[in-house]
Amino acid sequence: MELPSGKKIVCGTSGYDYPEWRGVFYPAELPRGDFLAYYARCFPALEVNFTFYQMPTEEHIRSMMNRSGGKMLFAVKAPRLLTHDAGPGWNTDAAEFRSALHPLFNGGVLSAVLFQFPQRFHYE
Repeated sequence: MELPSGKKIVCGTSGYDYPEWRGVFYPAELPRGDFLAYYARCFPALEVNFTFYQMPTEEHIRSMMNRSGGKMLFAVKAPRLLTHDAGPGWNTDAAEFRSALHPLFNGGVLSAVLFQFPQRFHYE
């Protein structure tokens, strides 16, 4: 397969904070707080999953970007508040999520926002 000029395929995993990866991927004695920095030395991209279950903050996202060295690409899953449990506060929730992603966007490392919709979702 030939890619268009200047394009590349990058690989990463869905999440990184898995203690059960100690001794398999992470060195056995690596502190959990160092998982992301270690991961970023091995993979150029990461899918962030925790954002589906809780709204991220700009501070948390900035911290992740900094701990990864600032060059790793991030694909961030949209919160279920936006895809599964949308209610009257949807616009406010969407603005909060967008604001939290500013560090990644401004740093040029936001590769995608993933929207996981429920099975009941359909076009009307």
